[in-house]
Amino acid sequence: VGAKPGPVPVISRKFRMNWRGAVYLVLSFAVGFAAAVKGNNLLFIVFSTLLGVFAASVVFTLLGPRGLEFARLLPEAAFAYTPFTYGLRIRNRKRLLPAFGLRVEDRLTHDGRLAAIQPVPIWIPFALPGEKLRATTTAAATQRGPARFGPITITSEFPPGLVTYS
Repeated sequence: VGAKPGPVPVISRKFRMNWRGAVYLVLSFAVGFAAAVKGNNLLFIVFSTLLGVFAASVVFTLLGPRGLEFARLLPEAAFAYTPFTYGLRIRNRKRLLPAFGLRVEDRLTHDGRLAAIQPVPIWIPFALPGEKLRATTTAAATQRGPARFGPITITSEFPPGLVTYS
């Protein structure tokens, strides 16, 4: 298939707020505005709690995919137009923090262009610190000749999924 064993490169990272996060922040600031207008201490406590949940979601989303190590486990041979299964070995090198809600997407290219059919994404709901996981996915080479894998995209959405880090 044309990939060498060893560490797998990962694409650069982007931080985005999704629509759930935007709605959550708008509603949180509406509670904060009501607290400021009314002077109600209970509303200030609710506002602070809402912002704390948002901040925790952002921090855990950013820390989730860090410290992960990937290696591909490829078959000996693959044939054009025939689906094949390959594995990813994932190791969480962090000592304290687990990784939550990860989606791992691999890319398959032919002659420098993306293949028409890409490998199926892998979902990892939870990876404990120091844990080694093995996941399998399916891909298909749509042309004859060498095909290359590369780089992996990791997307993290810590529950409740207010922001995305990929």
